[in-house]
Amino acid sequence: MRENSAFAAIRDLFDGAAPDPLSSGAMARIMTMDGFSAAAACSARGILETYQNRYALNRVLNDRGRVVLSLLFLDMHYRAEAGEGELTLARLQALCRALGVCSPNRAAAMVAVMRLFGYVAVAPSADRRARRLVATEPFERLTRERWSVLLEGVSQLFPHVEEVLDGLHDRAVMAAFVRALSERFAGGYRTVHATPAIAPYIERDGGLLVLLALRSARSEGGAAEFTIAETARRLDLSRAHVASVLKTAAADGLVVRSGARGEPIRPTDALAALTDRFLAAAFLIHAVAACDCLQLLAGAQAGASH
Repeated sequence: MRENSAFAAIRDLFDGAAPDPLSSGAMARIMTMDGFSAAAACSARGILETYQNRYALNRVLNDRGRVVLSLLFLDMHYRAEAGEGELTLARLQALCRALGVCSPNRAAAMVAVMRLFGYVAVAPSADRRARRLVATEPFERLTRERWSVLLEGVSQLFPHVEEVLDGLHDRAVMAAFVRALSERFAGGYRTVHATPAIAPYIERDGGLLVLLALRSARSEGGAAEFTIAETARRLDLSRAHVASVLKTAAADGLVVRSGARGEPIRPTDALAALTDRFLAAAFLIHAVAACDCLQLLAGAQAGASH
């Protein structure tokens, strides 16, 4: 694992300073990189395809709170495997509350849904009071699939990310990448800090997916081949919910609607700019986390050789 070359690959984004995903300068630079538009389109399309007609995925990982909780859950799972504490609901609830992810009650509800779909299980234990939780293989596979479509776009800009992308089926790489991302989150990084205008959408069921569907549906003339009914069907959302998201988007100037039945819903340049900025922020944190991951793996390899 080439951690030094990986950091060298992104050092220019930060003027030679330590990688900081909150850097506004780095955000500006990544959006002007050759290939950013193609990479963003690749990831947006991949995210939509991953969620399309996937009922379980759309119930378990369709808003910011669920996505972050799943990350923290996996990190605690791998740390428990390494002998660093245990993964219990109480510990997960305490961490979610400390990091401002969600309330203890919502954390419990999300874990219950994950158990329902077979993504979380209770580990066998002689102590019935322990209730130690574990991530199942389907949950790990689902997470790898989600990350792969995003990292595919990131790797077009940062070749070092390919090493992590290709290694996600290796348990050590997966655990190191999970740890790298969760530590950046615990350290204060939030994608929404770089794109506060997207907050109302990523906090809603499928809100971000609706915006990405609009973005991907833009035709050369600027009109969207987008219907509420089809989008609701593809993303397992109600028509009323999609219409509500569009109403918010129209109020925010992200789409224009004539109000006439059958008239196209037209995304504005503001929608393209907002989703591009969000994807740039996501690219940046994942590029930095990939560097952190490679450094963690190199350190583990060095320690094992002594």
